Parts: sequence; structure tokens; C-alpha cells
Amino acid sequence: MKIAVYDVMNFEYPILAGIKEEGKAELILTEKRLDKETMDFAAGCDGVTILGPSVMDRELLKELKNRGISYL
Repeated sequence: MKIAVYDVMNFEYPILAGIKEEGKAELILTEKRLDKETMDFAAGCDGVTILGPSVMDRELLKELKNRGISYL
């Protein structure tokens, strides 16, 4: 499973890198917030996760679904 991880803080990178190395999931990391402008970062992913201040609303969820992203 390929997951785009938004809102990553500096101290979280080593933790998430460990998860990547274990092969439990393919993670793509960014410190950016998830919004309409940064949504393309998740292209080709099965899911997205937010670790901080991103705000999910109906419109954003609908757009993620339209782009084939099935998991949050």
C-alpha cells in the first residue's frame, strides 16, 4: 500500500523512515499541509494521512475519492 503522509514534522521523519524500511507500507513524506494545492503529491497513492494541522472537509474528501484515493 502506498500512502502519502502530510504534516510531517522534523522529529517524525526518523520514525516514519523506520516504518518504510520495515516494508510495512510505502510512505511518501512531506511537511506540507493537505489541501487542493498539494493534493497532487498523493498521485498514485492508495491513501493519505495527516499528522497535524491539515483540515479534512467534505470537498477535500470528495476530491481525494475522485483521484482514486480510498483510504484516510
